[in-house]
Amino acid sequence: MNNVAAKNETLTVRGAELVVDSLIQQGVTHVFGIPGAKIDAVFDVLKDKGPELIVCRHEQNAAFMAAAVGRLTGKPGV
Repeated sequence: MNNVAAKNETLTVRGAELVVDSLIQQGVTHVFGIPGAKIDAVFDVLKDKGPELIVCRHEQNAAFMAAAVGRLTGKPGV
């Protein structure tokens, strides 16, 4: 394998990983949500890297829980 091919392989990063890395950098400790086709890649990375993933049955409940975490901890609720 030449140097260009090796360089390209090391630069491959999934968008879901970038999203989760941003959440971690912002101090997010919990993520509330509902799994589905469009967000599954992010949920997979959350399981591996953190923050803690809490699966909810309804979007409104997820929003209330995220708001509570934000108010109680002073950290972003997601």
